[in-house]
Amino acid sequence: MHGVHSNEKLFLRDFVNCVAGSSGGRLAQWLQPGSRVDPTKCQVVYSREDLRCGWPAIIMVLTRDQYGDMVFVPNMKVEVKAIPIDKKEIGDGDVGRKMRRISQPDLMTYGGLPPPPLHLPYEPTIRDKMCFHSITVMKVSICS
Repeated sequence: MHGVHSNEKLFLRDFVNCVAGSSGGRLAQWLQPGSRVDPTKCQVVYSREDLRCGWPAIIMVLTRDQYGDMVFVPNMKVEVKAIPIDKKEIGDGDVGRKMRRISQPDLMTYGGLPPPPLHLPYEPTIRDKMCFHSITVMKVSICS
């Protein structure tokens, strides 16, 4: 009898949290026909040439709902983690080319303006030491 109650609790927890890939999460998504952001349908757009070690980069996140339509989410927060590529993963011929390119940035990288200061440390903002994964149940507005 104890196992039945724990399975029910697990199902309810998955249902309330809309856990992707669980039976509770699938039921919650089916009961909510409205548009919601689906991280598996979202797309990250960036220019590989503009990604430079130690330089800020513009990364665009295209948010899409569960049907694949573009949606607007005004207060959505996205956490991006940059992981440096190990020099072993880059061919020997590419290392020198990439290093020269980093040491001499393009003057039009920031529209002719000076680059932002890089000596200021960036720290992610953490609220109440919580990590929120309920992005899939946020209400959205459909873009036209």
